[in-house]
Amino acid sequence: ADDGASSCTDCPEGGTCPAGSTACTGGLSPTPAPHAAIPTAAPQMAGPTPAPQAGSPTPAPGDGCDKGQFEPCEGCLCEDCPAGQYQPDSDYTGSSCDDCAAGSYASDTGSSSCTDCPAGTSAANTGRTECATCVAGKYSDSTGATGCTSCSAGSYSPDSGATTASACTLCEENTYSADDGASSCTDCPDGETAPVGSTSCSGGTSPTPEPVAPTKLPTTNVGCSVGTYEPCAGCMCAPCGAGQYQPANGYTGSTCDDCSAGQYTADTGSSSCTDCGVDTYSADDGASSCTDCPDGETAPVGSTSCSGGTSPTPEPVAPTKLPTTNVGC
Repeated sequence: ADDGASSCTDCPEGGTCPAGSTACTGGLSPTPAPHAAIPTAAPQMAGPTPAPQAGSPTPAPGDGCDKGQFEPCEGCLCEDCPAGQYQPDSDYTGSSCDDCAAGSYASDTGSSSCTDCPAGTSAANTGRTECATCVAGKYSDSTGATGCTSCSAGSYSPDSGATTASACTLCEENTYSADDGASSCTDCPDGETAPVGSTSCSGGTSPTPEPVAPTKLPTTNVGCSVGTYEPCAGCMCAPCGAGQYQPANGYTGSTCDDCSAGQYTADTGSSSCTDCGVDTYSADDGASSCTDCPDGETAPVGSTSCSGGTSPTPEPVAPTKLPTTNVGC
């Protein structure tokens, strides 16, 4: 069958070939030896799909993030806004949240809005997670304050967290406060004196002066709170007297209103009056208390007088005979 043969090969049993052949025909072909089976790789067991990590790229759903969240990178999982920040929109694709404005705060993560600081507190900076309580000597009478207001020199406030200007009290006689924001007043040195609301002492052995009108001190130009009034332009706010009231904040009037007859208020610094109770009355404006009805008389709530009683019914009298004009009755 091949070139260069040194002999010829007999045909297999049953096979034939003419002279000069390179192959035989017919007969049984030898069965090829079986081949070894090729090993099949063992199937691999599918493992658990790893959980996505926050901030790692994931297929973008195309909807953006919910309120209170942001997308730290394009296609990343949404994350909650940090405390002190907020994000108000749905389907948000921005990469950061906004700081809360001064005067507000967000104490929790994932906030969609910030909360104004309550009265008695303030937040001077943006991005606050809580508001600072006004220290003694200061107050904040509105929500959303960026700072607390100092009590004026000549007055003081001993408590923290004050919510009204009326928390600032004038220094008593023979005491003073020289600076704004005092939490207490200082006694005058021996032999010196000072009127109410003073910023300094004077004299020596001079007698104690008579009480004077409220000391004129700088104000914050926001007027007085409910239950107080401004005795003079620029003066410290003073409480309304018993029998009077003042219902408004930011009030710059120099007087309070009297309670109407039938009402009263026993306390100073009132913002409203109270109706007299059953069987009591107040006949005049500006009452600080109501008077009980006499025995046997009664009065409904809010009365200006009593009625009834056990007074005897007068006897009927005959009609008085009067001159006529001679034209009949």
